Amino acid sequence: MIKIEIAEIIPRTIQGEGEHIGRVVSILRFAGCNLKCTWCDTKWASEVRESVSLENLVKLLPEKDVVLTGGEPTINKQFVSVVRKLLIEGKRVHVETNGTNLKEDWLISYPSSIRWSISPKLSSAGNSFSVKKMREFMDVWRKFACGKRNAFFKFVIGKNVTEDLAEAMAILDMVDSQNVYFQPVDNDIEVYRKMVSIGPSFARYTLQLHKLVRMK
Repeated sequence: MIKIEIAEIIPRTIQGEGEHIGRVVSILRFAGCNLKCTWCDTKWASEVRESVSLENLVKLLPEKDVVLTGGEPTINKQFVSVVRKLLIEGKRVHVETNGTNLKEDWLISYPSSIRWSISPKLSSAGNSFSVKKMREFMDVWRKFACGKRNAFFKFVIGKNVTEDLAEAMAILDMVDSQNVYFQPVDNDIEVYRKMVSIGPSFARYTLQLHKLVRMK
């Protein structure tokens, strides 16, 4: 029997970030992450809280829209099995990922109906990648962003707003996308105001809605 290692299941809540903010969803938070962001608000998700069978998992996710998050969901060894099962059950699948483990062949094996929220981590998050590795990441991100793929980018902007926005804009230029959401670290209102005042007009500027209304 396939067991899924998870950190949290939320049967019904709202999507608090990104393109589908405010939509009623079920959330599956996979355990484990391959990065260590300094501002991470779900560090506890690095640990396995429970293991659930694939069959029972679907019963715990009653909403039509299901968000797969983490941690980093794509590094979970059962990620592919979970996605396939949810699609078979008629769910609309949303994947929140840092983008470091996306597979190009998923563009072929998965339907274009899957929503991909790609959230590259900027230098201010404290992770370090070689130039070669970043080019590899961006090559895949570009392919996810092009055509009719339901992919968008989300960047967490820290207190050094000017530097973070410049780095994010450089990435967006490389992946040829303007489908982007900028979100201030820790819902910082001063960061938010500065983002809006100096950031690009084509971007969307959001806060973490679920935190504002004190929902998970």
